[in-house]
Amino acid sequence: MKRRFTLLIAMVMLLTAMATNVFAYNSESIEHEKMYSVSSDSIEYEDLMELKEDVKAINNDYDLEEELIFETEVGEIINKYSNNKIDFREKATSLNYNDREEVIAEILKIYDLSSTDEKLKLDIYVRGALETLITENPTRQTMNLEKAFNSIYENQYNEKNNLSLRASNQDHFDYLDAIWYAHNYYENYNSNYPDLSGPIGGDCANFVSQILHYGGYRTDNKWYIKRKNYKYNNPKDITELNYSWDLADPSPWISAKYFNNYWSNIVKTETIDDDDFVNKNMFNKLNFFKGDTVQLLRKKYFSYYGYHTMYITDYTNNSKNNRDFAMTYHTRNRIDKPLVDVVEAFMNGGGSYKVKFF
Repeated sequence: MKRRFTLLIAMVMLLTAMATNVFAYNSESIEHEKMYSVSSDSIEYEDLMELKEDVKAINNDYDLEEELIFETEVGEIINKYSNNKIDFREKATSLNYNDREEVIAEILKIYDLSSTDEKLKLDIYVRGALETLITENPTRQTMNLEKAFNSIYENQYNEKNNLSLRASNQDHFDYLDAIWYAHNYYENYNSNYPDLSGPIGGDCANFVSQILHYGGYRTDNKWYIKRKNYKYNNPKDITELNYSWDLADPSPWISAKYFNNYWSNIVKTETIDDDDFVNKNMFNKLNFFKGDTVQLLRKKYFSYYGYHTMYITDYTNNSKNNRDFAMTYHTRNRIDKPLVDVVEAFMNGGGSYKVKFF
């Protein structure tokens, strides 16, 4: 009897130790879990066809003319404050590297004169243009412009830290709660938020914002959304959205483009060319884990802008039989899809992309 009791105590102690290891999700345990994650899962043909359909749907929701209008507006802001007699609307939309460098240099001169809303547009323009210039035309002038703007960002956003979205808010953020939310609402939408999956433009950033907020990220005067009334839960246009919902204008909560700019000023990011990410098996080379966020940036006209927002909810195998990040996202409600296969599907659908981790 005594021997049985001793064995029982030993069993309880062993199980307790195991439970402690399972639930102690510190940075070391999550790195260990990623490094040694194994799976017999394989991607099915039907899954790849599903991803191709996703690309078509998301591309259809994306207003390609929006970027040309945006860049023209940036040119108008420069014209408003610049003493230069050049019409910067044409240069701001040019495909010429030197023209873009000239525009960025002029933005540096007039930046402090611009309003808060205008600064936001200038920030996004410069960030997108530099993504292209640094990749395709890395001149000394480009590097100097990047340094100059980095110093502006550091002065404006002195709270930025060198941690990812998952890790930067450790006192308040529980990535396991965030993953639970993503898995629970990837298909059944939460009625406490608008459903933007229709013609209004896509629900991906809205969904990831919900995930981050549920995990513990606090809203502020830019990143937030509040209900006004119950008339339009699934708004078909901006008028209906604004009638029933209160949010910033422009809103990093619902816009992939502004989500990119907002979080890039707050947390650590890393950006990789689409071809490198698909073909170089980056999984164990990146210091990002489940609970972090990924965006596809798409090149339009000249610059790269935030395009499709996803959340890392697990690890899985991709079609190349390599370990990969498993992504959950809206617009085409998907759960635990291999990131390499998602990126490759977008590449095959046309266009140039970058993969950005937050």
